[in-house]
Amino acid sequence: MKPVKHTLAALVALTGMTGQLAAAPACATDNDMAAFRTAAVQQQLMVAGFMCKDMDQYNQFVVAYRSELQKSDNDLKNYFIHHGGEAGYDTFKTKMANLAALSDSTNAPAYCDNAAASFHAAFTSHLTLNNFVQAQQLMITMPQQTVCENKAKMASDAPRTKVAVLDDPQ
Repeated sequence: MKPVKHTLAALVALTGMTGQLAAAPACATDNDMAAFRTAAVQQQLMVAGFMCKDMDQYNQFVVAYRSELQKSDNDLKNYFIHHGGEAGYDTFKTKMANLAALSDSTNAPAYCDNAAASFHAAFTSHLTLNNFVQAQQLMITMPQQTVCENKAKMASDAPRTKVAVLDDPQ
């Protein structure tokens, strides 16, 4: 009964944290979208490192991609600073970590196997961080964002946007 109570309490807490994300502007650049996804994958791997008792692998991942992770994290923070404040950045990162932690509740061995495969790919694929992140399946659902079209268009041009939905976990 306690695990159900803890999961329910966590879900209630997460529900309360989504308000700030829902209030985020409806338009994000491709760079912003990449930063959202990178943060989600990094949080997913961090949680996997803790839950699967494999922090050495996570630390290796951070060291291997340090400069690209720092740039992406700065891009993410700047997005939130320019669209409502740094608190949104903290909320987003916390929400991604909490959702990743909840995603292993049904099958922990499979979760850890998937994490091990992701770490292996990070170290053997020789991909850029962006390409590595794009190849990862998210185990959490990202907030839906509208991708901004080129901002350099003239004001008289009709605004056009496309909706980008990131991986839907299965």
